[in-house]
Amino acid sequence: MATTDLIRVSSSQTADELLNQCVREYAEASVFQKMSKPWLEDNPFRRPLLNGSFRAFNTERPLELAQISSNAGLIANRILMSIYERDFVFLPARDLDGKWDDFQTYYSDELRQKGEVIRPLLERYVFSSVEREVAISGAWTIEAFSAYFDDFFKNLTAADNARLMEAITSAKDPVAAAHTYLIQLAGDFLVESSAMTRNAIGNYGQLQSELFKVIIDECGYGVHSTKHSTLYQKVMESQGLDPIPHTYWQFYLPESLYLFNYYNYICRDHRHLFRYIGAILQVETSFRVTCRQMADMMRTVFGPKSETDYFLEHVHIDNHHSRMVFEDLVRPAVKIYGNTVLREILRGFEESLVVGASATSGTLAQIKWADSLAAGADGERPLRLTTVGQMSADRRWEVTRASDAGTTCTVKKGEIDVVAGYGKVATFGAGQSVRIPAGVLYSVCAAPDGVYDIKTDGVAL
Repeated sequence: MATTDLIRVSSSQTADELLNQCVREYAEASVFQKMSKPWLEDNPFRRPLLNGSFRAFNTERPLELAQISSNAGLIANRILMSIYERDFVFLPARDLDGKWDDFQTYYSDELRQKGEVIRPLLERYVFSSVEREVAISGAWTIEAFSAYFDDFFKNLTAADNARLMEAITSAKDPVAAAHTYLIQLAGDFLVESSAMTRNAIGNYGQLQSELFKVIIDECGYGVHSTKHSTLYQKVMESQGLDPIPHTYWQFYLPESLYLFNYYNYICRDHRHLFRYIGAILQVETSFRVTCRQMADMMRTVFGPKSETDYFLEHVHIDNHHSRMVFEDLVRPAVKIYGNTVLREILRGFEESLVVGASATSGTLAQIKWADSLAAGADGERPLRLTTVGQMSADRRWEVTRASDAGTTCTVKKGEIDVVAGYGKVATFGAGQSVRIPAGVLYSVCAAPDGVYDIKTDGVAL
């Protein structure tokens, strides 16, 4: 069946009209519809895409990096991730019979073909931001890059990540803050190495075999208990969190989705192979430091016996991976293919720093806002604080959205729950107001008698 049989295309349609038509039709699939609750247990296929604040994409002006945290950035990245991950195999832990229709729908030809119309249009809209952030100038040689990399390796402190870990450990509710963080990591860590395996196939000589060595390590050399994603499942389970991928889909921040999608983007498009080699060099080098910081945070928040094997494994193996990628991938690639690929390697190295910093800053902002709700910062002290799992069953669940600007929510009658993440739900009653800052993820869930209004920049929505 041709794509034009699935999507009614008019010759007079603009690119945005085609995109938005395809998005509407794609999002109408049962697996992408709004749910009446925050998640379904043991179902990696159900992923609500749209929310009540989204109208349409205007891609004439691609998103700036600062706009990734917008609602359009959130929706675009949700859609892209649902498209990219159709390349991956997901199965529930049990009872596939009961989820067979979802399984078939998610991997259907119809969604695959519609997704392939959407993907390149959204990629330009989303990833132009990071490409504009990085400018490669001058004549780079392997000697110059080696000196640059050695300096990065020796002087790396991961200061931004350290500030995030400090924000978690010093929070009024450090457990909720840590859970917010662990859920952000889960979107990637529970499918770890999946994106990079796209570069393990084909035929491109010794480089292919050297990259495959890294993939083998990530997959635990075929021993399931030592596979890195299995180690992260243990982290999730140790905190009472569901280890099934994307259970907490509605709590991924747009910046986190952007990070996940960036690696899918540069791995899926093989024109970016050398950009990926640069990105993986940066990540493997940084993880030996950031994972030590993560392990220390876990022990501080959850005690000396907390589950840290995932993080400590990366502290150990990524010292080796860093040098292995540089010596066995970067150097030979430049020797064989020349300085053109070196510029791509450098671009990938620098771009991965940009998207990583965006994810860190987005998580930091979310944690600080959620933690401030207890004190009634920028609003009133809530009637009570709870977690999503403890919310009243009568609340009308709304798909999470991103705040494009500072927003004030005022309760006219009854009660509402303002969801600031998995671990932080603040309840407000009649006459109370709460301020929601720009750039955070939230949901407003009303009681049966709850009535409220929302004003953004003085305009009631």
